[in-house]
Amino acid sequence: MEYDGSSFSGWQRQKDKVTVQGEVESGLSKILSQNVNLISSGRTDAGVHARHQVANFKTDRNIPPRDIKKALNSFLPKDVRIKSAQSVSLDFHARYSAKSKIYSYNIFTGEYISPFKARYFWHLSSDLDFYKMNKELKYILGRHDFINFQAKGSSVKDTERTISSVFLKKYGNYYNVFIEADGFLYKMVRFIVGTLIEVGRGKFEPKRLKSLLQPEGELRRGSVAPARGLFLWKVKY
Repeated sequence: MEYDGSSFSGWQRQKDKVTVQGEVESGLSKILSQNVNLISSGRTDAGVHARHQVANFKTDRNIPPRDIKKALNSFLPKDVRIKSAQSVSLDFHARYSAKSKIYSYNIFTGEYISPFKARYFWHLSSDLDFYKMNKELKYILGRHDFINFQAKGSSVKDTERTISSVFLKKYGNYYNVFIEADGFLYKMVRFIVGTLIEVGRGKFEPKRLKSLLQPEGELRRGSVAPARGLFLWKVKY
């Protein structure tokens, strides 16, 4: 599925809040006439978007997946769409079967940003040093302890992750950061981007990302980047 997260309090079902999981489960329950519990590839925070979220559920109803997809899209709000549906083996798990995930982050620099793009970009009025930022990203490749890029409140004990691919694209005033890893900590991508931006602005010296990966590294990182620029780009199985 894909969704615009602007109007949602994130993916995970929450009492008295509008969430993507809640909307999809509600639609499925109407179609299947039974309660449905979705298992997703991972949670996205409030305001974060997805181009390729994956979720699975079990049902004893004999309805073809293509019909479930069509019916579900008729129940869902316009900012959520099911792209495809298929039957999978009983041992498939949307989260634990995933081999890696790719997140992308959008940045725009300039005096103003079009209102048609403001929901999906972090708008910065000052320009950025593309060369410095591109060079900086190489330091997070490989397996590292990303505890300094985890937001408070997380109960995760193992904070090591492997980043297999990372790159920065620039075309005009538009910047796109892509990061692929075997998993991500709470707000990890947004802290990486926030620190990267401070390097691109010249507020942090080069190798700031590298220093944050050291056990005795300096803990002063960049601010967390806004949710609106973040997309769950793809989940690989």
